[in-house]
Amino acid sequence: MKRLKDVLRPSLIALSSALLVAFGLAVKPLAAITIPSTAQIIQNIQKLTGWQTCFGSCTATPMAVFSMTQGITNPSLSGSSAKFSLLPGTKTWGAALWFKTLGGGHNNATHFVLDLNYYVDNPAVDQAMEFYVTQNANGIRYNFGAQCDLAGAHAWRMWDNIGKRWVGSPVTCPSPPAKTWYHLTLEFQHQPGGQLLWTAVSVNGKRSLVNLSMQHTPGSTNGLDIAYQSDSNFAGTPFSVWLDKVSLTFW
Repeated sequence: MKRLKDVLRPSLIALSSALLVAFGLAVKPLAAITIPSTAQIIQNIQKLTGWQTCFGSCTATPMAVFSMTQGITNPSLSGSSAKFSLLPGTKTWGAALWFKTLGGGHNNATHFVLDLNYYVDNPAVDQAMEFYVTQNANGIRYNFGAQCDLAGAHAWRMWDNIGKRWVGSPVTCPSPPAKTWYHLTLEFQHQPGGQLLWTAVSVNGKRSLVNLSMQHTPGSTNGLDIAYQSDSNFAGTPFSVWLDKVSLTFW
């Protein structure tokens, strides 16, 4: 999960988006998503036990000092949010990734909607927030990675699993007000041939088409998981993010 530490200017993001279209890596806008009645949903994932974490080599970043606390009643929307913190001692550009495995038996799913609410105590020092849905099925790894670049171009970016880099989209991701709940919905799917498509992102009900497409990579297991990552700034300044009402819908 390497990231580009250089700051991409908006003009470069616009250029990269144009190049994606020119080379066929971006697709035409899709109609609004329709969730079928047969879809499965896993709700309140922030409350589930068995969350794991990693840092350093797995995030390809400097070391971080971090914590996760579940069952937070304030701030919370459901009465039980989860708090993800980068603590004093975190190195410059340090990061921590938290992930929750949701089990196997979902190999036939091709569409995924990650829905959650987030709350940041000090967004001014938050370099970026990253959200992942990963499916391993039938020898293929579909790793959908979305990053809100808060300290650079303030744009949503998608992880390129082959190029090992973030690719900018034309959709902005402005810094949220401190200590305010934001509602986020990410729509992903994989297409015939194995391409990963990030269809759209919605923030507080405003839906924007992303339409970025990347390639899958080989996988060795079967399973489904989600993940969240906090990225620190140049000073490793501590901050916390709360997640609540986290759900994954898939079909």
